Amino acid sequence: MGTTVFDILPLTGDERVRLENGKMFSNEELLEILAFMAGNNFRVNIVYGMNVPNEAEDSFMKTLNQIDYILHHYPENLLTISVDWFIPDPISPVKKDEKYRVTNTRNSFEDFYNYCTNPNQNETGYTDEHTKELPERVKVLNAYKDRVEQQGKKNIFFVGEGVF
Repeated sequence: MGTTVFDILPLTGDERVRLENGKMFSNEELLEILAFMAGNNFRVNIVYGMNVPNEAEDSFMKTLNQIDYILHHYPENLLTISVDWFIPDPISPVKKDEKYRVTNTRNSFEDFYNYCTNPNQNETGYTDEHTKELPERVKVLNAYKDRVEQQGKKNIFFVGEGVF
């Protein structure tokens, strides 16, 4: 029998942005859940998104700060953290609901399929008022990644780095 791993997708360390994207839990609730899971020796995989709709620079920094906190407070042997591009799928509410304030660049299943078969495109499927900040965020993320690697952390993964 394999090991059970719980996936938790806060997407962001910013509660406002998380709530705007349909994640109805606070940072405090997330940390309470993680404390319970650590106390019971549960393995967790936490997934954060890069470029979550309406994520500004300060929101992104909150995400990195939250990742730091979790990396230092959760047992390393029970934790995996992934940071990946937020890529809305063809039926995502982000594509249809005006509250997300995004402009879609992938509007059909065929567009999404083409992206999935050639993921090294310099676009994420939508733009918003913060898209222009992405190249600078990639630099910040790369510096963060270097620091984490220098600390010897092997349980955090940065996926999809080549988008910008």
